[in-house]
Amino acid sequence: MEELLGRRRMIEYTSIKTAGTFGRPPDLGSTIGMGLLARKPLFADTTSDLAGDTNFADNIDSYIEHARRNNLIAAEVLSDPQADRSVSSYDHPGLLRVTQVLEDGVIVNGAKSVGSLSAQANEIIFTNFARPDAPPEAYIWAATPVNADGIVLICREGVGHPGADPFDHPIASRGEESDQLIIFNDVFLPNERIFNLGVPKLGILYGPVTVWAHWHILTRLWVKSRIIVGAAQSVVDALGTGHIPAVRSMVGELMEYEQALKAFVLAAENLATPVESGILSPDVNLLTAGRLYGLEAYPTSSICCRRSVARAS
Repeated sequence: MEELLGRRRMIEYTSIKTAGTFGRPPDLGSTIGMGLLARKPLFADTTSDLAGDTNFADNIDSYIEHARRNNLIAAEVLSDPQADRSVSSYDHPGLLRVTQVLEDGVIVNGAKSVGSLSAQANEIIFTNFARPDAPPEAYIWAATPVNADGIVLICREGVGHPGADPFDHPIASRGEESDQLIIFNDVFLPNERIFNLGVPKLGILYGPVTVWAHWHILTRLWVKSRIIVGAAQSVVDALGTGHIPAVRSMVGELMEYEQALKAFVLAAENLATPVESGILSPDVNLLTAGRLYGLEAYPTSSICCRRSVARAS
């Protein structure tokens, strides 16, 4: 439990550096590696439909050791590009899939979207979510260097302000979390970088593997809410309007939001249980409920913050 709490304190620290505004910060990818390792027994109990009796579970250990020794930053990529949803996944023009199986690896073609941080990372850890009508060759979970032959990143236009005055732009002056469409054009994946190949039932493990990533996200939302409360209270203190009932009420709503997220984080950790490998996992139900609450209540808290500042003025 102490290691779990220590990791959460580190998440708080890194989130504060960007005021919790980066949804895919550099330390998020490592939680995917943690999830793969935690669920390794489930990966080990399978054989590949595309590679005979080959089992790729041990690649999880070797990849994590490789990442640790080289201090890698990995982008975690899930989403597929938008396409005509009235057609089968078999006909999805951008669906990432294996197009050739070789003795020492596979060739993949297709695309992935929402590749946040890929342009700033060393590696991309990617998977295809479980689609009931997807062909076996679309079930792949693997990692590749960002600079691998055939990888093309199409980045959105930047919104940061590099070189801007940090006083006026405390966050935007530090850079931004870029986002990319990732195109795989005959990309070779060596066997040692593959965690799942052609095993449909492993597609449903995305949720169990990302429990620790969702814990990271919920912690970041909590940190962000603390900063929102602090900013609102600072304005109120500076203007001396804390005695106005409407202002006190709105700042109180922000504090309620922050305390609720705190409760979800601490409760999820308090009810943590070991998974198949013995690694401690925060309670998934509280994580899910906390993230949903954080997203649903955030627009209200943002409006409340703006109103409290306006009334304080």
